[in-house]
Amino acid sequence: MLRSFIIGLLCAAGLTSEPSRGPQLHAPWVSCFSENGQQFEGPRAVRTPLVTSADGSLKAYAEIEANEVPRQSCENTVRLFVSFPGVEGFRQVFLQKPSVVDGTANSLGPIGWSPNGRWLLVEYGNWWYDSDAGARTVLLYDRQKDRASIPDLRRLIRRSLKRECSITVSDVVGFDASSHVLLRLADRSEEGDDQPQSRCFRKVEQWSIDPERGTIKRVSGHV
Repeated sequence: MLRSFIIGLLCAAGLTSEPSRGPQLHAPWVSCFSENGQQFEGPRAVRTPLVTSADGSLKAYAEIEANEVPRQSCENTVRLFVSFPGVEGFRQVFLQKPSVVDGTANSLGPIGWSPNGRWLLVEYGNWWYDSDAGARTVLLYDRQKDRASIPDLRRLIRRSLKRECSITVSDVVGFDASSHVLLRLADRSEEGDDQPQSRCFRKVEQWSIDPERGTIKRVSGHV
């Protein structure tokens, strides 16, 4: 019942993908289990590589803690830290504790600072233990407002295309020269399904979010 509830939440959000185990600047898969998931190994903590702005004045990193819970299970707490000019040390600007609604196996992977120095782009791995449900999405820290937020991609796409779409975030690319967020998006498909749940994209497309205006647009078709 719980698993069906979680999958339903993710379908409503329109974002699904497998955990990222790729480049260091993407949200790493951190757990109390071995790489193949078969052996319990105990608590584990990972600090991501430092992400620095072009002028060297802004820095950020994330911490992912996989903590043991009863019956050899695991749950993750994720934190995001930033450092600014003239301020000693790093300050925590985002915290997500494990929960059945918001994810128990979450991860963060800072990607980079925007050219204008206002935004920090972070890949947010929103996942659950003991479930094939999960999502890769975007978290943005706004230095000007001192606030971290997760853009509602489904709402932004609905506004742009005038239709409901079921979305997979294939890749969180980075910023362009205008400090817009570049993403690769595709229609979501359940594993084993021959057809996607919507037909909003031509395979994988590149899209751009303007974080200041809260808008999204297609940059290119199939990539």
